[in-house]
Amino acid sequence: YYKNAQFKMYEDLGVFFLTPDVAVHKYHFEYSGVLDDDGKLLPPTKALRAWVWAKKSGKWLLKMQLSR
Repeated sequence: YYKNAQFKMYEDLGVFFLTPDVAVHKYHFEYSGVLDDDGKLLPPTKALRAWVWAKKSGKWLLKMQLSR
């Protein structure tokens, strides 16, 4: 389904800190090249993605990714 898919960020909404050690990065993106169950190419789709980051021992770690 996603073997030849391409993802492109087109609007960065920014990084928002929930606490000094937890941040959310939100952006809009578009993906294309996705196939349906019958192998037909689906139209390009736009979506919102959010990454949740947590700082542990001085390093930022990706904890969760949400898309809709």
